[in-house]
Amino acid sequence: MKAADPYLASAVMRRLHLWEQLTDDSTVTITSQPDSEGSRLAWTVERALPPSVPLHDDALAVVLADTVAGPGLTADADTHRCDQKECVQTFASGGLAVRTVRREGARSTRQRTLARGTSAILHERQVIGRPVGEGPGGHVLQLIDDMRDERRLTHAAEQLAAAWAQQGLCTLVLRLEGRDSLNDEQPWQRSRLTGGPGAMFKSTVNYLNDNHKAVITKARAHFDHVIMVKHQSVDFPWAGISPLADDHLVVAFGGFPKVTRSTTVHAGKLQRDTIELTPAESAVAWLHGRLARIPFADVPITGLLLQCAPDEHGPNSFDGLVDTELARHGMPVLGRLPQPKLFTPCRTVLDDLPDEQRAFVLRQSAEIRTSLGPARADGSALVVALRELSGL
Repeated sequence: MKAADPYLASAVMRRLHLWEQLTDDSTVTITSQPDSEGSRLAWTVERALPPSVPLHDDALAVVLADTVAGPGLTADADTHRCDQKECVQTFASGGLAVRTVRREGARSTRQRTLARGTSAILHERQVIGRPVGEGPGGHVLQLIDDMRDERRLTHAAEQLAAAWAQQGLCTLVLRLEGRDSLNDEQPWQRSRLTGGPGAMFKSTVNYLNDNHKAVITKARAHFDHVIMVKHQSVDFPWAGISPLADDHLVVAFGGFPKVTRSTTVHAGKLQRDTIELTPAESAVAWLHGRLARIPFADVPITGLLLQCAPDEHGPNSFDGLVDTELARHGMPVLGRLPQPKLFTPCRTVLDDLPDEQRAFVLRQSAEIRTSLGPARADGSALVVALRELSGL
């Protein structure tokens, strides 16, 4: 007998969670045996469904053919047969047979879960594992950048969302744009990930109408974390701060100044001096330089997400001492992420990073998450602060 097709085995076995996500409360059995010619292993996936669920499901062939959510298998022509007792479909030239039957007898009791974020691939919802009755919906985090660098914000949002998904959470990167041509809510598009039991999605919504409020409310119920990136105003960047979010992080370049320069004229000649800064002086210079357009002293901001080289920032290093001073000014550094690249050919989030940097992102993202507040936080104080700032 020839060796088994390693690709087909990987396609079937690496996505074990996928089979149960196709239909809630189903049981799945996977077996393999030599085919009739003895030339390879033939795989069989038997799905046992509750009595109330139809045996045939168009989404099965769709998701198995997809290369992101599924294994990218092609359905065999003229092999699909369904009757009252079973529905059988084959894929990969007969290498995989999916047999769907009715489950006999009651299934053992398990905790019921909420279904889940709507997938553009499945056209149904996917289990994300939040038990019913656990409490309010998912957390909403807004990323802010006073430089209007949307690429910087999107990159940071995707890194956080991917890292949290690899840690088992279901995340959504939600872009709020003020475009009249963007009339309807866009579908939740699933992103390609490397490993991890969670899932990451992206979507876009128009904030010029009140529809985005309903979208955020809906997303809370389906995702563990919604990371919101909103197009900022040119003249009033603080107007883009949304009270719909539970936490707000300012994304900025994390290079702290260690010296400052002065230029004077003495006896008709220019004289330039370099002055070393203390950590306290560096923190003030950085705040009023990098965050000149963010009203951090007047509006409650959760903290900072800095983009810089993944170096060590110990508590006794210069940057560590500046971090302490920033926290004293009400702007604690919650974490650091690598700076975005101008271009990457990788379709898989985080795959453009070396292993050491990827581990750095996962570690920093976990620390950031532990520093966030609860979901559905009371935003009334933020609304008052924004009204006072705008003079209303």
